[in-house]
Amino acid sequence: MLSTDDLKEKVIYYVKERKCNGGGFCFYRLEEPNGSDTYYAVSILNLLNIKFRDINTMNYLRDLQKEDGSYSSVFSAYYSIKTLNILKEKPIQDPKPYILENIRIYNTNRIPPGYTSIFREMYYLIDLCFTLKVELEEKIKNNLINFILKFKKGEGGFGYTHSTLIETSQALSILKWLEYPIKMLNAENFLKKCYAASDVFVTSSILEGFGLSVIEALAAGKPVICSGGGALREIVKDGVNGILVGKANPEAFAQAMLNLAHDEKARKIMGKAGRELVKNNFSWRKTAEATIHVYESILSGEK
Repeated sequence: MLSTDDLKEKVIYYVKERKCNGGGFCFYRLEEPNGSDTYYAVSILNLLNIKFRDINTMNYLRDLQKEDGSYSSVFSAYYSIKTLNILKEKPIQDPKPYILENIRIYNTNRIPPGYTSIFREMYYLIDLCFTLKVELEEKIKNNLINFILKFKKGEGGFGYTHSTLIETSQALSILKWLEYPIKMLNAENFLKKCYAASDVFVTSSILEGFGLSVIEALAAGKPVICSGGGALREIVKDGVNGILVGKANPEAFAQAMLNLAHDEKARKIMGKAGRELVKNNFSWRKTAEATIHVYESILSGEK
């Protein structure tokens, strides 16, 4: 089994091997760099605290911008600007006019087939505004908010014909960036519905300080399959409320998923145990009592 350090080195090697000689990255290992692969490659290296400085890559990213400051597409602009921002660099021309020019209400019926979200383009543009600290006029913000809210469904999610996770996620992100009070939308009702429709919760995270998503899954009565990294081993008990498969073991993950997929009885037993664990240890009341106990212990010690 790979250690965390060994896995990190493998990931770094994998990413760096995808760098093109002329700059940029291509995960197909061709000399055909693209903005998307370059953004994700640099993001991965940045998350792993690997310093990456490559003049050719920065020139490639800057060349995605045209002489007049525009880009071939919003997506090209997004990947170029976001990657340069990670590298603490800037485009040659100020991209703000291009961004503001493209922030508009659009006809969702004309979105090309294959798009997973009707909010994708708007999400990228508002994310860039947030990244570059671009201020929007109140009228524009209100128009965008009203546009997003048109696609809110009855169960609290968002989508074109029906609520989807990706459209709900992007809609809520946009609204939050626009300073709209998203808590009043009750989107958690949609998330609960999604949890209820699932059989198992799977996370491949190798290190968690707490594991809130796992707690939420257990509270929904879903067995959890995870690596047991960090605090997860304290929450997920192997064979009781889930399955621990160890780190960097995709075969074990796959087998655990197959086992639970074909064993409804085990899923129900583990799901019930998980819900009880959360109820007895992680309710708001339990959390408040534990917090008060810590404060009382400290205060009594000072006296």
